[in-house]
Amino acid sequence: MNKGALIIGSSLAGIQAAQDLADAGLVVHLVESAPFLGNAGGTTLPPHLLNTRILKLARHPRVLLYTNTEFSRVQGNAGGFRVQLCRHPRFVDLQRCTGCGDCIDACPVTVPASGNKAIRLLEGAQPECAVIEKFGKAPCSSACPGGIHVQGYVALISQ
Repeated sequence: MNKGALIIGSSLAGIQAAQDLADAGLVVHLVESAPFLGNAGGTTLPPHLLNTRILKLARHPRVLLYTNTEFSRVQGNAGGFRVQLCRHPRFVDLQRCTGCGDCIDACPVTVPASGNKAIRLLEGAQPECAVIEKFGKAPCSSACPGGIHVQGYVALISQ
């Protein structure tokens, strides 16, 4: 990449910096560890104005967004850096999700620690797309004394 910028975090300051740099002609890579942008908190900006800024940034031709992505390491020296990112799967197709929330109502899985459904949609957040959170093995697989892949077994039985 030639003359680009990497911004880690989509706080209000990160969003504004990305917008300013992209407007100045740089290719901007905005990395956010959360599945949604602009949810760092601590901002006094009303949600509708924050979402307007995020949507404007997401449509910018020189901005590349990486949600649900962790910064791993950087190599190189001044003028030539190489960055390694680790993008966690969202398990939901961003191109097909409309953010309607029907999947949340239909989801039978509840995350034990939080009491929330395994699939979630943060209201008013961008991108307005659901995310499925997977924490290790499924409870039914962990509890199986035979160590059987229960979901696969059930899927085969249903066929």
